[in-house]
Amino acid sequence: MHQLRHRPTVVVVGAGVTGLVAAHRLAHAGCEVTLVEASERVGGQVRTVEFAGHAVDVGAEALHLASPAARRLVDEVGLTHDVVGARPGTTLLWTSDRLRPLPAGVGPAGPTRLRPVLGSRVMSLRGLGRASLEPLAAHVAAPLAPESDTSVGAFLETRFGREVADRLVDPLLGSLHAGDIDELSLRACAPSLVGPASERRSILLRRRSAPATGPTTGPAPAPAFASFADGLRVLTDRLLDDADATVLLGRAVLAVERLGDRYELHVSDGDRLEADAVVLALPASGAATVLA
Repeated sequence: MHQLRHRPTVVVVGAGVTGLVAAHRLAHAGCEVTLVEASERVGGQVRTVEFAGHAVDVGAEALHLASPAARRLVDEVGLTHDVVGARPGTTLLWTSDRLRPLPAGVGPAGPTRLRPVLGSRVMSLRGLGRASLEPLAAHVAAPLAPESDTSVGAFLETRFGREVADRLVDPLLGSLHAGDIDELSLRACAPSLVGPASERRSILLRRRSAPATGPTTGPAPAPAFASFADGLRVLTDRLLDDADATVLLGRAVLAVERLGDRYELHVSDGDRLEADAVVLALPASGAATVLA
């Protein structure tokens, strides 16, 4: 008689998107997963509510499908054909006590040209002057090492100055991720900037030297920003369903101890959990507290 094979048990601490992706992939690798979340809901920065009969995302607002990791995740969970692209239209920024159109050539990774920004009055003349020095800043900046990372905010401040980071990129990329660009990874959240950062290439000069392209044939490109008809909760719900995990809400993990070749987790309700492995899908400060 063959002995039954033991399924590895894993506790994932934190049920935001990171924790849900970890649980999904662990389950597909054959693990028995328990998700422990301190709040009363899963999804973290993804939160969709009903308003006037429509699903409205009040946390993270969209998927940035220009990110290869985001595209892979949507494909992985079988939601490729459910993606709804953002409607074309004017993006407005609130600055200097009024709404102003987002200048042409500005995206979540920053500006590729400054002339439209000059006429938009989104930035001060001083800020524009600093931004115009980006080619020089690129030349003198230290390159991003292959195994290192920096924040989007820090990189843009070094290249363009603080105004570009605060007035142009934070309203776009910050709201997209429901976070602070000074805390967002350049490699994870603005992969198009990794090349210029690693090779000290100018973002503005790259735009000027890019060859002109003619009309293209074939299918239309995938939308850069997208969600789902019922909001981003569609993604988190699918991840949770696929993980088939035991979910413990409203319980914080206070500490993790090693017990031989297993781990014991102390939970805020007085319970203790044992597992073969633990994944801390928490901010660095939260993980440090658990491991202290």
